[in-house]
Amino acid sequence: MKDRITKKENKPPRVFKTVIMTTYKENFAYRSQMAVSIFSQPVYFLVHYFIWRAIYQSRDQVSGFSFDQMILYFAVSSLIEFLN
Repeated sequence: MKDRITKKENKPPRVFKTVIMTTYKENFAYRSQMAVSIFSQPVYFLVHYFIWRAIYQSRDQVSGFSFDQMILYFAVSSLIEFLN
């Protein structure tokens, strides 16, 4: 019984799958917009990555954030924006 409980806790909630599938279906309704975003989002991310890398070459922290923390923050916020 303990294994069943542990395995159940490791599964992501169903709501995540539902949100992702709904977002995908909405975006797929506008195929051209989805196609453009699939190609433009990685470019957008890379541009910001190199900008932040240039900023952090002269400093270890900016406003208390390390480079890794800033990239993680930007990646998560970009993902949330894309899913929204």
